[in-house]
Amino acid sequence: MVARFSVLRRPGRARARSRDQRGAVVVEFALIVPLLLLLVFGILEFGYMMSRDTAIDNAARDGARVASLDGTFSDVCTAVKSELSGSGIPAPTTCNASASTTTANIKIDCIKADGSACAASSTTFDTLSVSGATATVRVSYSYKWITPLISSLFGSTASLDQYTQMRVE
Repeated sequence: MVARFSVLRRPGRARARSRDQRGAVVVEFALIVPLLLLLVFGILEFGYMMSRDTAIDNAARDGARVASLDGTFSDVCTAVKSELSGSGIPAPTTCNASASTTTANIKIDCIKADGSACAASSTTFDTLSVSGATATVRVSYSYKWITPLISSLFGSTASLDQYTQMRVE
């Protein structure tokens, strides 16, 4: 048989310890919360930005695919704009236009079969992108951070840029 001894405690000491520990817990919580919020919002922000980056990558790839299958400038531009709009990214009204800060920018061009640049415009793309050439589509987008915490740390925007090229069949 094991004898048990009770430990005598003073009632006042137990209360003082629990009060001291409650204060320590509040201080620890105040130190950890900003780091935890930064981590959570950073994960959310990064995931949303990667989703946008994937959307503009898909748009550039779809445009290059249309161009590689002997699509016209208008067909390529329409394919890229519809892909962007379907992903919730505001598409520009025209392709190969000057840079815009509110929407994505679309640049459609080609590389000739001999490796020289086409410098194609909306009127010359159809004649320059013949079989053996390489169609190129670049989509640029200025991503605006959705959380103020992240934008205060990294600036108000991040530039997303995707470039795709495919051989014209």
